[in-house]
Amino acid sequence: MLKKLTFLLLFSSGSLSADWNQALFAYEQQDYHSAKQHFTELVKVGNPHAMFSLAAMHFNGEGTEANPSQAAALFTLAAAYGHADAATLSEQLRANFEPDAELAYQQQLQQWQQQLVIPAGPTEHRSPSAAQGLQPLKRIEPRYPVEAAKRGQAGYVRLHYRIDEQGKVNDIRVLDAYPEQLFVKAAVKALEDWRYAAGQPMLTTAELSFTLEISGVDRLNIANLKQLLFQSRLWDLAQAGSPEHQLMLSRVMRFIASQGAQHFIIDTELPITTPDLGLLESKLQLAAAFDTLPQQALVEVDAAGVIIKAESNAELLGKQLTGVRKAGHFLLQPLIVNKKTEILVQPAHTVSRAWSAEYWVEQAARHGQREAQRLLATTDPNWQTYLLSQQDPVVMAWQATGLLPEPNH
Repeated sequence: MLKKLTFLLLFSSGSLSADWNQALFAYEQQDYHSAKQHFTELVKVGNPHAMFSLAAMHFNGEGTEANPSQAAALFTLAAAYGHADAATLSEQLRANFEPDAELAYQQQLQQWQQQLVIPAGPTEHRSPSAAQGLQPLKRIEPRYPVEAAKRGQAGYVRLHYRIDEQGKVNDIRVLDAYPEQLFVKAAVKALEDWRYAAGQPMLTTAELSFTLEISGVDRLNIANLKQLLFQSRLWDLAQAGSPEHQLMLSRVMRFIASQGAQHFIIDTELPITTPDLGLLESKLQLAAAFDTLPQQALVEVDAAGVIIKAESNAELLGKQLTGVRKAGHFLLQPLIVNKKTEILVQPAHTVSRAWSAEYWVEQAARHGQREAQRLLATTDPNWQTYLLSQQDPVVMAWQATGLLPEPNH
């Protein structure tokens, strides 16, 4: 028989503007009515912790009459969305159900399922148009801001824009930037001069990276990253469910990826563990001993640097990478530098979703962080549908001006 369920409330100091933090705060204050409202809203966007918490409230009779059928339905839902403990609790409750309680459970489970807007599993990062993968005929690289160069700062800017009938870029808006605002002006100015082939108007996105190449200096400052992630408790607070910290962590992980020092292969089956920043401390001087690479390729090499496996490019087999110290995987990317084609060689590591910017922005969105939800709405019709149902003014303005495709219904 189940005992009274309790919560482990983990939340950060500072703003409580996000729904998840509001729900936890309301619960701690025994404002069960408000807590139930916030948890219920987060259930709609597929937050398994909100499902579990709401199930516990129904089981304990907090703010409502105890309802084991409702609790079991929510535990079942939480299990479907990945909560590790929920399935066992649902099974234990249902083991004692009479037929009428089991029927109530099935009906309530169906009712909850009908309220869900965001499905289980990773958010589908789909392009809003056929412009996905479209390459500009004319691409202007942004000028590095003088102040950023003086301070040795690097970063990225992600932008959403429209390509008109003439192939010109307009309606540019900034989706995300790190550090905030530092590189935005330079990125927008460069993007305004890009040109595409004339044709049907399209919406698309681009990410512009700002990387300092200084001889003898690593692209990433590991000491600064350790300070940011661990000493400032960003990692701990994101893991504890703070949506603001999850969004910030997504930016840090995207920044790491944008600097091109390493390539990460995300394995969704691996458990989420503390990132090992030692992976970023590569001192290899890697290069390709060949000049031609039509498109990027993931390759496997032996201890001598000879390519023994090549993803979708058999012509690379037998070719050489220099600077390799042991067998492993590498990502090869063709780059145009000063109008000449070069091949970037990056060590490839298989890691958990802890390193994935997309994973952390999705966690922030499922915990009620509105900016993260808007980021996902630019590519995922489910998030568009949800924010439009919430009458979010920003997404409604995007739709009214044609900056979003029609969402699925």
